[in-house]
This record gives sequence, structure tokens and C-alpha cells, in this order.
Amino acid sequence: MNNFGQSIKNIAKISPFIRKKGKLWFLLSLIQAAYNGVTPFVSALLYGAMINHLIHYFQDRESGVYQVFYLLILQLCLAQFSYLIRMFQAYFMKKFEFDLDHDLKFLTNQKVAKSPLSYFDIPEFYNQLNRVRGSVSSKFLHPIMNMFQIFQHIVTLLSVIGYLISVHWIFAVLCIVVFIPLTITQLKLSKNRYLVSYLQSRDSREIGYIANLFSDKASIKEIKIFNLSNHLNERWSQRFRIVSGQILTLARKQQWIDFGLQTGTTLFFTGISFFILFGKNSKVTQVGDFYTITQMIQNVQNSFTQLSYLTGSIYEETLYIQDFYEFIEYGDPAFAEAAAAAAAESPPTAAVQFQDSIEFDSVSYRYVNSDAEALKDVSFQIKKGEKIAIVGTNGSGKTTLIKCLLGLYPIREGNITIDGVSLHEVSPQNLQELMTVVFQDFTKYAFSAHDNIAFGDIQKYRDRELLVAAAEKSGVHQFVQHFADGYDTALGRLLADGEELSGGQWQKIAFARALFRDSEIMILDEPTAALDPYAEMEIYKEFEKLTRNRTTIFISHRMAAAKLADRIVVMQAGKVAEVGTHQELIERNGVYREMFELQAEWYR
Repeated sequence: MNNFGQSIKNIAKISPFIRKKGKLWFLLSLIQAAYNGVTPFVSALLYGAMINHLIHYFQDRESGVYQVFYLLILQLCLAQFSYLIRMFQAYFMKKFEFDLDHDLKFLTNQKVAKSPLSYFDIPEFYNQLNRVRGSVSSKFLHPIMNMFQIFQHIVTLLSVIGYLISVHWIFAVLCIVVFIPLTITQLKLSKNRYLVSYLQSRDSREIGYIANLFSDKASIKEIKIFNLSNHLNERWSQRFRIVSGQILTLARKQQWIDFGLQTGTTLFFTGISFFILFGKNSKVTQVGDFYTITQMIQNVQNSFTQLSYLTGSIYEETLYIQDFYEFIEYGDPAFAEAAAAAAAESPPTAAVQFQDSIEFDSVSYRYVNSDAEALKDVSFQIKKGEKIAIVGTNGSGKTTLIKCLLGLYPIREGNITIDGVSLHEVSPQNLQELMTVVFQDFTKYAFSAHDNIAFGDIQKYRDRELLVAAAEKSGVHQFVQHFADGYDTALGRLLADGEELSGGQWQKIAFARALFRDSEIMILDEPTAALDPYAEMEIYKEFEKLTRNRTTIFISHRMAAAKLADRIVVMQAGKVAEVGTHQELIERNGVYREMFELQAEWYR
């Protein structure tokens, strides 16, 4: 009963959505359930009466025909009324399902958008996200529809058992005794089914991931070149067989238990039928009465079987609702504690214009569920208008440092300030307005060229003049102006028959998006990593124009690019190893010179 009580609490969480957009559907479903609940009882009585009147008519042609005709008309009217309710209920259910699907997926997208980037380093978060994706509304509506069916079968039982009590009171007691083991068994199986689903989430995610590799244009090239198809197919097959095998094991167990319970209940109700027909207190005097009673017994059997199944499946299905809200309310304890402490100390409401400097003061950071520090006691300053290069080997902490500055990773030790104001105090919106960024793995949206640039500042989405100006600065206008539909041309062929761009052209699109935002601070994360030497040289030549009048921070592992900066910050193992100009660092004969000469060696 605790499980069923938890199920009711989970279903109650849907009530705000029903009050908002599903009142009519709920009312029609309730009427339909009540009507369908009474229908077996009424139908058994009507058909029993019809059989009796037909027998009288065949025995005596002068009586019974009109009664049969009236009963048939009544049966047809009841059927039409049932169809009418079902028709309206189906329409409003479909409408509510669309509304609910929209609201729940919108809620999920909001949660993902608002979640700290550090959550995406936690497998549990990914597993939960994977479980709550898909046809959300149907998973929410199934337990409610099952509740309506439970209500329907309860109405059937009350009406039918009431009739059977008039035959003999013992039937009601025996029926309830049969229901208890059925319910307990179904609840246990339902819990096992959900636990299997819960534990399979990682394997299911890998199955989906491998399947996506075979449908992704970028990955299919490596699959062919490295001859990975057999290996990946075998790996997919192993995971698939493990998951399907666990499901089939439960299914077999369910079928055998259902068979045993069904056999037992059938024998039980067969015995009741014999008692009614041949017992000393039997009140059966006509064939129609016999039909009515046997139909009532079958209705009781069917309703008890359905109730036991529905009670168990409701627990299983409402666990999805519970899982959904656990995902929506998900919060890493360490992050939540740090964020709450920071908010209590200085709520993020301050507005900063950035007039002076950005300062990193003893900043340290470690990833969730990791003991290793990605950043260790990092301290340096960036003056307004400076162009700063952050260099270092892979894993030295360059990108992590920038993500902390962008507010994507929470700072738990040390502080970052803008004009003396702690990042904890700066409102997220203000921080986003101050900075624009071009990541190494920037997004290539399968939308129009206009969309790909305008997404840099959605508030100015319709300002085509500013958009074209950003495109001209970045070099995008040179190729987009030749497209058939200009800036309205789709990029890529995922959603439409659009234009395919080269790596260099996509990089320019990313720069245009950053320029369209027109922020005080521009951050470039390995901006030329995917470019050929010509495209890379073109970007370097345009660097001054692209970053003019902006404080610029760019990350690079190419030492030649660092020469464009006013100062260079050298990262090593999460720490600041050196800071200075190119010439100063060369003369210092330290880490920077070693990396610079190591790369220069390849060009001699």
C-alpha cells in the first residue's frame, strides 16, 4: 500500500497541468469511466432479459416480441452514447496530450539550459536526462488513464458484486480474497521492471550512441576508413542482447505468473458457477438468469484481473513521473552548497560596465567527482583593451579557466572580479552581455545563415543591417552574397537542401556570430585549430580588425599565434607558469621558450 500511496502522490504532481489545460478532458474521462463501469452490469441484465423474452416468444408467438424490440433499442442507444463520449474524450485527450508534451519538454529544455555546465560531467545527470527524454506526455498520461480504468473497474465490481450478494453474500468475501495475491504479485513485478529499466540506462544510452554513430555523416567516415563497422556492430549487439535479455526474462516471469493466476481464478469462478447452478439456495429459474449470473461472474473475474494489473502498472509508470521531477529538481550537493553560500554572502544582482580590469585571485577548481585539481591557485590580471593569449599543453587548464570566467563552472576556491566586483555578485545576464565567445567546438546550426549569425544576440535578431556589418567584418559576406537566397539560405543539408560550407567558412560564421553580439570582452578558444594554413593565416591577418576596441582573450596551443597578444599567460598542470610578452618569455628561457622552439623546429 505504501507503493500505491507513493503512486498517488506522483500522479498528484500532474494536477497543475490538468487544472491549466486539461479540465474538459478530465471531466469527459471521468464520465466515460463511470459509464463504462456500469455498462457490463447493465448489459448483462439487458441481454439476460432479452434471452428470457425471446424464449417466451419462441414458445408463445404472442408474447415477448415488443419487449425484445425495446431492449434492443435501449442497447443501441447505450452503445451510441458510449461512442459519443469516447469520440469527444479522444479529441480532448489528443489536444491535452499535445499541450502536456509541449509544457514538459519545455520544462526539460529549461532545466538543461539552466543547469551548470559541471552537471554535464556527471554520468548520473546524463542518465536521468536520457530516461526523461522521448514521448513525455504519454508516460505522464498512462498512469492517469490507468486510474480512470481502476475507477471504471471499481464501479463494475460494486454494481456486479451488489447483484451477486443478492444471490449469496459469500461471493463478495471470496472475490476480495482472490484479489489480494494478484495485487501483491503485480506490484512486485512492476517494481522489478522499473529497476531493470533504471539499471539499464547506461547500456541503453550506449546502444543509442552507437546507432547514432552509424547515422552521423562525420563519424561514418572514420567507421569506413578504420573498418570499425564490425567492432561497433558487435559492441552494439552485445549491449542490445543484454538489455533485451533482461526484459525478456522479466516478461517470461510475468507470463507464467499471469498464467498461474489466471488458471487459479478461472477454476475459482468455475466453482462459483457450479454453486450458483446446482446449490441448494440457487435462485436461477430461467436461461436468461443463468446467462446474467455467468456474465456477472466473468465481469468480476475480468475486473479483478485488470485491477491487479493496473495497480501494479500504475506504480511502475508513476516512477517515471517521480524520475522526471527528480531530474527537474536535480542539484549536485557540492555545487548547490557553494552556490547557496555565495548567494547568501553576495546575491548576483550587481551590474558591471567593465572599465578597468579582470582579476583572477587564487582560483582553484576541481571537476565533480574528481579529486584532481584542474586549476590550482591561479592569479593574474587582464587590463581593459588588452589582448591576452593563454597557452599551454592539452590538459593544462586553459579552457577550464575560461569556462570559470564565463560563469559556466562555479568557483569554489579563490575569486574572479571584474572592476573589483566578484563574479558571484554579477548577475548572469550582465555577465553574458559583457562577453562573447567562439569555442573550438562551436555549434553549426542547421538553420539559415541569418540564424547562425543572429543567434549571437537574439535581442537584435531582426536587425539585418547590423548582421551584414558583422558578416562583412568576419568575411562571411563574401560567400553568402552568392547564395541563391542570400542570408536566408539554409546551411548544411540536415533540414533542407542548403549550402555546404568548408571548415574555414564555418569558422567565419562563428566569428560573425561573436561580432554580432558586440560585447566588451571577446574570448576565442583555439579559433584556428580546424583550419588549413591559408585559412589560418587569413584569420591572423584579420585578427586586429576582428578584435579592435575589445578586450580579447584567446586560447591557443600554437606559439606563433601567441605573438599577436600584448601579454601571454602560460599554463602548466593547472597553474600559471609564466606571464609576459613574447620577447620577455623568450628571454626568460622557461616553459614558453621550450614550447615555442619545439614547435618552430618543425618549420625549419
